[in-house]
Amino acid sequence: MAILLTSMVLSYNDCEYHVECVVIEHHVALYLPVSDRKICILDPAGHYTTNSGWPRYDLTAKEIRQEVRNWLSYMNEPKVKWVFSCDLWKQFTNTEEFINWLYARQS
Repeated sequence: MAILLTSMVLSYNDCEYHVECVVIEHHVALYLPVSDRKICILDPAGHYTTNSGWPRYDLTAKEIRQEVRNWLSYMNEPKVKWVFSCDLWKQFTNTEEFINWLYARQS
């Protein structure tokens, strides 16, 4: 489901924004790196989105470390294994390495 959603988002935004898949254990979600050290996670199979919370639950972006930890907590704390997109594939030894890599890319 995440790979299909990734292709739909890429098509919709004409590849103007990065859209990448993130793999944890045996599960895939997607995230959009946003400016100001923020990301938006969309996980259709896991029923998770980065949102504003009650009462509207609008789609939003949140600080990288906070949002990755929120999502992993929701998913029962698995670790990030790798990310991929049409022009990227990167493996990580742990979640902190993934988080640091995201920060470095937005510097």
